[in-house]
Amino acid sequence: RRLADRAMEQAAEFEPRDVALILNAYAKLQFRDLELFEKFSKAIRSDAGEGLGFGEQQLALVANSYARLHLADAALFQILSGWIKKRASEFTPQGIATVANAYSKVLIRDDGVMQALSASITERSLLPRLEPQHVANLLNAHARLQINGDEMIQQLIGLVPAKAHGFRAVEVAATVNAITKLGIGQDRALRAMAAVVK
Repeated sequence: RRLADRAMEQAAEFEPRDVALILNAYAKLQFRDLELFEKFSKAIRSDAGEGLGFGEQQLALVANSYARLHLADAALFQILSGWIKKRASEFTPQGIATVANAYSKVLIRDDGVMQALSASITERSLLPRLEPQHVANLLNAHARLQINGDEMIQQLIGLVPAKAHGFRAVEVAATVNAITKLGIGQDRALRAMAAVVK
């Protein structure tokens, strides 16, 4: 608790990288201190005019930290959304999947963010570089946010049979769940997932 109090006192003074690491540490511990997270949210929002100072990894950590604790901070995610839309074309596959997953966990649907992330994958031909975890996270994000008219979904579902051998049990379960919720392109992908667990 003392560390949390000190962090709150110094929230505005931390570098963006430090903010991301601190929030991530508290989220991993499931330390749901609303006052602490609100203080950091205000600090991040006050830096928005200066471009946040976040790299992709820091942004993903911040979004995921709030998502892990189910803190749907609309004001913060609005600021993050603007940054994502401008910079998504620079994201790695891991960053794309993590950010999409974070938005879906707090059920903040921003079609512009999802379109920017999808465009980042297609325009840079990143589909072959997506790992099973990325595919599962992206499909789950679309399913949770009830976005099922996106061309990206068809492309992700199309990847499942080719990458099926690399799916772990948790990714199989997540993918099957997402494909079922989305209700499109099921047969081939579901058969591929079934083959993994046979």
